[in-house]
Amino acid sequence: MTDDEITHGDDGVVDCWIAEQQSLLLDAVGGLLDVEAGLREVLLDSSHNTMVEGLDGVVNVEAGLAAILPQTSLARRLPVPAASSFRKPASVREVLASVSPGARIALRVRPAVVAGCEALEALDAALTDWQKIRKLVHRLDVVLSGSVMDDFELARTLSGRLQHRAEQICDVLGEAKGFVRHGFDEALDAVLVDIRRTTGELAAVSHLAVEFSSRPRASSRRSFPQARAARRAERESAEQLRQFVDLARVLVDDLSALVRRGDWAVRHLRHECSERVRGIFIRELHFQDFPVLDLAQVRGFLHDFTTADLRTAVLAGVDLGGVRWSVAKTRWPASTDVEDLKARSVESPPGCGIFTVRSGTATTREPVDA
Repeated sequence: MTDDEITHGDDGVVDCWIAEQQSLLLDAVGGLLDVEAGLREVLLDSSHNTMVEGLDGVVNVEAGLAAILPQTSLARRLPVPAASSFRKPASVREVLASVSPGARIALRVRPAVVAGCEALEALDAALTDWQKIRKLVHRLDVVLSGSVMDDFELARTLSGRLQHRAEQICDVLGEAKGFVRHGFDEALDAVLVDIRRTTGELAAVSHLAVEFSSRPRASSRRSFPQARAARRAERESAEQLRQFVDLARVLVDDLSALVRRGDWAVRHLRHECSERVRGIFIRELHFQDFPVLDLAQVRGFLHDFTTADLRTAVLAGVDLGGVRWSVAKTRWPASTDVEDLKARSVESPPGCGIFTVRSGTATTREPVDA
């Protein structure tokens, strides 16, 4: 037998054996696997998503919740909107227009609303003073970045103004405490304390710098020993004055750093206060999509009734101080003495027909007829 016969002579037998074994293997695997069941499991998730999307088109979840949950008396006075009208309000004006005038005027006596408005007003005043602090610190930085010694007199004046502003913010901020509780008021308090301390030090340094810079120079007619001693004293005074200059600039740098720290606290205080006032309106009105309002918008919401129909509003016990109303367009209850109300209001500008009720003159026991 040749080598070729040994190597290749049985090719047909081997091929047949391999094909037979492969067939047996496939038959065995086919008995264990269910291909159709596997495909059904793969398609199950896709089928579920399709069914959920189909349900969204026929089920109104918000309408179902509205039918289950009770409404308060104040909420009942609100107009019933379409299911999707409050999801994405087009504007603040659009949202506010959806709250009835009667509900708005009733909010004016709610304690939480009153507290929120007072906190917003206090923070608005504090923010105004804070902007003045920033400007004063900037002016101090400009004044003390030069080399003219007379600028220390101006630095001392600016330091006094800065300290006064910091004290004003401390006083006003006290009115907002208890309403904001996230620690931002304490952070701003700490900054204001440091500003008052630093400005006090800067004022003292500026005062000494003015004194040293205004000392008379030594006369040229003195004897040599006297002149030498005078020059030595002048050099010592100049060195002390340089130290005052350096210290003053360090203190101004400290004030700039304090302003940066305070900016953080002021921004967060304003944001937190507005968010808390929004939460109050949501609770009182059961209006989940009520927007965040600034102080001017809150005042407009609670005070502007120049086009309002208040004929069915309950005005007993409501302080109308600050309410803006129109002779032509505001509609009062039948028992309202409009002329008497006009006498307790201020027209601005004169002749426009728009009046603002003076504070402390129109808290009503009965509808505005007293």
